Amino acid sequence: MQNELHDYFRRTLKKDLAISFAEQELQDFELSENERLKLLQMKHENRRSSWLRGRAALKQVLKTNSKNHYAADLLSSICLLPASTLSKSGAEIFHPPMNQIDTCMLSLPNKALSLSHNNQLAVALLILERSWGAGIDLEAPRPVKEGATRFYLHPEEQQFLYGRNTEDAQLELLRLWTVKEALFKSDLLNSEKTLLNYRLEDAAAHYGRARSLSRPETFSYSSKFTGQYWLTLAIAEGGS
Repeated sequence: MQNELHDYFRRTLKKDLAISFAEQELQDFELSENERLKLLQMKHENRRSSWLRGRAALKQVLKTNSKNHYAADLLSSICLLPASTLSKSGAEIFHPPMNQIDTCMLSLPNKALSLSHNNQLAVALLILERSWGAGIDLEAPRPVKEGATRFYLHPEEQQFLYGRNTEDAQLELLRLWTVKEALFKSDLLNSEKTLLNYRLEDAAAHYGRARSLSRPETFSYSSKFTGQYWLTLAIAEGGS
């Protein structure tokens, strides 16, 4: 399934990218010292478990693709091995131990990296070429509450749903939620934005383009339903 998803998203987004899923939590010996300290600050077990799966997905996607120079640059920037060691040994650049990768040094939103969690699953996205922002969102099927669409959809983005049966409409409304969430995450300047800041060119399309309503910036997005969840990726394209 993961290979099929890679092929689909690379084709529809026209970008070289990688995604990594994690069901298992990162183990204590795989954590950096900063990550251990961060974990100690979390009081709720569900939050701790989700965070550990997210760290696993992030480290996996970086290590698996470290032969790509964009991934290698990002990995080396959060690797705790000395710079002199990194410059002399390609093996250590590409295969540092998990506990020598400090994800606390990452900032999100990020030009190339994004993360999402849902239930017992985490997924990380890494763009393997030049990019201006990456976003990913994962959602298992659930009802969209009546009236909730006003917080993330413009009226014209819902018109294609008129006349649809309830089950189909609910599935599409959830897809559109993941689209807006992924777009939001891919916007490096999203701190004062809401999901309504992004308008889709064609809301019925499962992959396409969107634009920011606050500045001249465009985005591409792509969604896929696996039967178990909606997965949407978004990439900022910069100013139009």
